[in-house]
Amino acid sequence: MSISVVLEVFLGVIASFLLWFGGEKLLRYQRDKRARNNMVREIQEEINRNIMLLDSLIESMPKTLDSGIVPLYIPGRLSLSV
Repeated sequence: MSISVVLEVFLGVIASFLLWFGGEKLLRYQRDKRARNNMVREIQEEINRNIMLLDSLIESMPKTLDSGIVPLYIPGRLSLSV
């Protein structure tokens, strides 16, 4: 075997490894980006839900205090974890 054939095979193996490694890294990056976007969306939904629950609590509080009956159980619970 001549040195040029060995060099070509060696460079081909190195190039294929680099392409495989780069492709795996790109796929992992895209998967992580999609997961981060989904987590951010879920957190935003929970924040909006908590804001809505707090607004309804603030609106209903004067009526509750005027009636003189304060419930021990509030059905709308805030979501503290996603």
